[in-house]
Amino acid sequence: MKKNFPIAAIAVLFSQVSFAETTSTIYTSPTFYTTHPSNVARQNSDAVTTTKTKIPTESETETKIKKVAKVEASNSESKTEGSYAGLDLFGTKTTLIVKNTISSEYCSEFQTEIKKTLQINGCTYYEKPALTNNSYGLGLTYKYAFNFNKFFIAPGIFFEQNNYQAVSGTDGALTRLQIKNRYGIRSDFGYDIKRFAPYLTIGYAEVSYRSRSSGINASFNQVSSIKNGVNGNVFYGAGLKFNLTSSLSLNTEYNFQKVTLKTTIHPSVQDYASKIDFLTRMDTVKTGLYYKF
Repeated sequence: MKKNFPIAAIAVLFSQVSFAETTSTIYTSPTFYTTHPSNVARQNSDAVTTTKTKIPTESETETKIKKVAKVEASNSESKTEGSYAGLDLFGTKTTLIVKNTISSEYCSEFQTEIKKTLQINGCTYYEKPALTNNSYGLGLTYKYAFNFNKFFIAPGIFFEQNNYQAVSGTDGALTRLQIKNRYGIRSDFGYDIKRFAPYLTIGYAEVSYRSRSSGINASFNQVSSIKNGVNGNVFYGAGLKFNLTSSLSLNTEYNFQKVTLKTTIHPSVQDYASKIDFLTRMDTVKTGLYYKF
């Protein structure tokens, strides 16, 4: 009996220790929740909600960026269609050949007296060399473009303010020509290639000018005459349109026009009824900023 007591005592003690450990383990978790304030639990809840938010992967972010870039590119590469208003800066090289024509009733007398001086044949002669000069100005253009599967036709109107002047003088006579402005109608024919649109243009333009002649007549008197006139002809050219944005575009263009600008009867040889014409060629290069609306 004495030998069994220690063994029984050890068994009882071991069972109490195990019971204590089991009890502390069971009640640890409830104690944790009851000792925290309620706002901490809400914070934990918010944290759980935040962790459930989906974070885009790198590939998804790249896809979104490409979509945005594609939309912007499609806007800037929009087809040539709608209304356009533009401001043009241009330079014009003007070449003049002065043409003198003597009326038939005075032609023979004219040739007899001054044929050797001017070395001409017939009743018409041209003063050489040709007059060449450059001028610059500003212009306004409006056009409306119709698009047919990237092919477009854009009829419109334009106005250009010029400041060209030329002076021709022979044998005491002086002739001045001033080109004031040019205006008319036009139509572009082109094709859209992404952000670029090459085109050909054709139109009709009126040239407004002022000519003045002065000299000594047959009675040795100083006389002068002034003529304000308008004359026109067709012009041809080519250009390139570049889309800066969906609304703004940059245009560069070259066109040329031949037109005859007249003066009054030349006073220095009015006894021979001499008529002077300026055979004019205008080569124009322009750059313009256009707004689509």
